[in-house]
Amino acid sequence: MDDGLLIEQVSGFPALFNKADKRYKSKLDKEAAWRTIGDILNEMRRTTSNYQKLPEQELRAQSPPSSPSVAWDSMYQITSDSASESNSMVQTPLFTSLDNETPSTSGKVPIPRRTMPKKRNAQEAMIEKMSSCFDHLNKRVQSAPPTPDEDLHFAKSLAHDMKILSPLQKIQFKKTIYELLENIASETL
Repeated sequence: MDDGLLIEQVSGFPALFNKADKRYKSKLDKEAAWRTIGDILNEMRRTTSNYQKLPEQELRAQSPPSSPSVAWDSMYQITSDSASESNSMVQTPLFTSLDNETPSTSGKVPIPRRTMPKKRNAQEAMIEKMSSCFDHLNKRVQSAPPTPDEDLHFAKSLAHDMKILSPLQKIQFKKTIYELLENIASETL
């Protein structure tokens, strides 16, 4: 889903963003406005053709690792150019036997294992950074939902902040916003 689409769809409902509107003086009307935004976003989620649900397996492969074994596997799924390359890298022995002087049948120069942790550590650091950004944005939405007078500015700043997220995290973050708005709507009914 395009980042600007969220703002475009919601800001296309001018009654929600008219600061002179007297309805905003009433708490009940503010809640009604949030319900309307939730309805718009839910409708947008259902009708947007660009919104694609990623397979669960792919979500697991790209999510931040929870254990070293998951980290090892997921790093290769994300970073390797092909399955055969990652397999050959993993199966390359650290030391070759001095007695066995036969040339390699694959024709590839073996890559020493000691260089691989550096690559994995860089990838893990990047994933940690992205996860921390994602958590920060999540907390920002959940801790202080804006008043209807502020929500256009809030939506714009969120879209700006979301530029640093990976495509998968953008989808997850937008889903969080939808769920938050649905919760607000259900609490006010």
